[in-house]
Amino acid sequence: MLIGIGIDIVDNERMRRNMKNMRFLKRVFTAGELSYFRAKANAYQSVAASFAAKEAFFKALGTGILSAGLAVRDIGIAREKGGRPYIEASERVLKYIKRTFGASSVRIHISIAHEKAYSVAVAVIESATRR
Repeated sequence: MLIGIGIDIVDNERMRRNMKNMRFLKRVFTAGELSYFRAKANAYQSVAASFAAKEAFFKALGTGILSAGLAVRDIGIAREKGGRPYIEASERVLKYIKRTFGASSVRIHISIAHEKAYSVAVAVIESATRR
């Protein structure tokens, strides 16, 4: 059953400016994400796309990031060997989804795209069961 769908778009130039603020980066992204960004030629696009994916996930959840009592770093955006993105959700996030939506199991899907000016992401959260 569908729990939610979320979408977000980010201005890449705004994220390029935010990347100068290490406090921002450490507050929003996991160590694994930061490591991934360091290896990218146009890191600001990857940062923007990952930020959009996090925002899309919380929109799919139907809450603001903070209103659910979760932190933005409770999820990380990782990539499979071929580059396909996926969400690494903390145990806190999974427990929240299971408790809130009566889900016995949770599947999270994301899609990310970026080009020179903008990055966009879509997230879908589904459950095997729902109240």
